[in-house]
Amino acid sequence: MRARAVDVAADFEDAVAESYQTLADASDLPETVFQEPRRREGLMEKLSAIAARAGFEVEQMLGRGGMGAVLLALDRRLGRRVAIKFLTLTAGQAGYDGDMLQREAEKASRLTHPNVVQVYSWHQMESLAFFVMEYVEGDTLQQYVQREYRISVIDILRIMAEAAAGVEAAHKQGIVHRDIKPPNILIANDGRVKVADFGLASTTVEEKRGHPKKIISGTLGFMAPEQARGEGVTFASDVYSLAASLYYALAKVAPYGVVVNSQMTLQRNQAGDHTPLTEVRQDLHPLVYQIVETGMQIDPAFRYPSAGHFRRALEDVLLRMHDEPETSAEKARKLIPEWFTWQSLVLGLVLGVGLGVLGAVAFMYY
Repeated sequence: MRARAVDVAADFEDAVAESYQTLADASDLPETVFQEPRRREGLMEKLSAIAARAGFEVEQMLGRGGMGAVLLALDRRLGRRVAIKFLTLTAGQAGYDGDMLQREAEKASRLTHPNVVQVYSWHQMESLAFFVMEYVEGDTLQQYVQREYRISVIDILRIMAEAAAGVEAAHKQGIVHRDIKPPNILIANDGRVKVADFGLASTTVEEKRGHPKKIISGTLGFMAPEQARGEGVTFASDVYSLAASLYYALAKVAPYGVVVNSQMTLQRNQAGDHTPLTEVRQDLHPLVYQIVETGMQIDPAFRYPSAGHFRRALEDVLLRMHDEPETSAEKARKLIPEWFTWQSLVLGLVLGVGLGVLGAVAFMYY
């Protein structure tokens, strides 16, 4: 088990969210894809030139890393802003299959759902392939959770139910996401929830049989145990990632904590040894804990069989919470203003003491 963990751990880098695409650090970019210099300006210049030939005017880089680079651009023909995702896998590289990539893009482009980021088109320029997709202006679930001091549990359950609806729609089309995580769940400025990177973050090319080197796709901390072992992913793998994302939204930390040591985190993942949500939060409805634990079962057979079942479980809890009367503690919490936090309390005490001292000094001398 330990030897296997070391082998698997060597196949991926810890993911750090930069934008809603959540691309890893630039040092992960293979030189075969984006030649030196790896400076941001040099990479932008090269990719902008390629995008311009396809009719897109690049405005800024949204993220870059092991899976490629994502740019915000203007589609000059249609006059709309789009996100362009360049892939690291290039023509001539081991495992590259342009036809399969194009089929994957076509499949993803047929996936139209209010809770899914729309894929518009696929392009091949020189040795680089890239997708053009809908640009969603707003926050990722990760940004939203970290920025907002108080988020109601009902709001979190609603967001995750909408995300599950998007994943459910993909599953009905036979598409497994493979990389569901808080940075890939977008909350638009108008409140709509959309799941990003369907079929893009982890294309079928990476998992097709006969690839000379098995590639583990996904994000450590949110990927299912079977996915981390390099086994075939299923709809149940996406359910695990949905449950792990729900855990994060409620706890503001991933189920295995901050990934500092990949090997240790992977071993905990394989053992199903995540920190129980009950140890992080004690104020949740009992069914919420049950949803998280069921969705994160180490054995796929014991999880919710589909994203649809996961969504319905969330909606059932939402109905129960709306119907059940509020406790006195919940009513009291609503009376506390949003600005009242422990930081504001400490600041108030410091200012109060300071003003008291100044008043005493002034009284003594005057």
